[in-house]
Amino acid sequence: MVVTTVPPACVTIVPLDNVAITLEGISLPDAAIVSRILFVPGDSASVAVISLVVPATDRARVVRDVLTAGATVTAMHRHLVGESPVLTVIHLTMRGDAAEIAATIRRVLGTPRRPRAPTITGPVGMISGVPCLRMAQALGVADGAVTRGPGYCEIVIEGDTTSRSIDGASARADLLLPSRVFLRQTTDRTTAILSASLTFPVPATATALATLVNAGLDVVARYSAVLAEQPALAVLHVQASGNPLLMVESLKAAADAARSVAADGHGSGVR
Repeated sequence: MVVTTVPPACVTIVPLDNVAITLEGISLPDAAIVSRILFVPGDSASVAVISLVVPATDRARVVRDVLTAGATVTAMHRHLVGESPVLTVIHLTMRGDAAEIAATIRRVLGTPRRPRAPTITGPVGMISGVPCLRMAQALGVADGAVTRGPGYCEIVIEGDTTSRSIDGASARADLLLPSRVFLRQTTDRTTAILSASLTFPVPATATALATLVNAGLDVVARYSAVLAEQPALAVLHVQASGNPLLMVESLKAAADAARSVAADGHGSGVR
């Protein structure tokens, strides 16, 4: 579990460490699949904006448990295509004491176990011959936004720090729904598997979607994860395999296309 504090908000990351996940036959490390809780102080209690990743076989039980605990479920969707076991992402909001919310979510997710060792080895920070830092530079983000491991890297795209209003609380857009790119080297070390979650203001989403699809990337989900946030945000989940740098450059092209919409006064770019 990773906790990041950005006053007045607190972000908690919980890896899916009790299920072994493969994508297109490639084993994914725990860092690839995570649940996330954003705690923000509200008018009279904390507001938690939560994304839970669970096996699809647990979906009904998890939804029942969070509804019983007083949560509002805002979205449910597939996160990947071709993963085993099949995963579901459940987005929800809760209001109340932060410690009690955290205890509820830990109970819903089940008992954690020690992270499994990655099955693909290779230089840390290198994906199919391309340094992770080079890919981060292609996306225009700082080195500190990159997490590197054997045969994989995660890049968090630094986004807009303006606030959105949610249920009496206020949270920065980049904390509320951050954009995240995960790359995993294939077993033969010649290509990579990409899984990305990209957040755009709603007016820019159609432009971003068209750019991603035209680049040959597979958009596997589009949704609104939070209700009544203003200005409204939408999320695209993207999946692909191939040359890691070319895939990252396609993501950057989509972000640039979205920013061009902003230049026309209709929205703004990737968050």
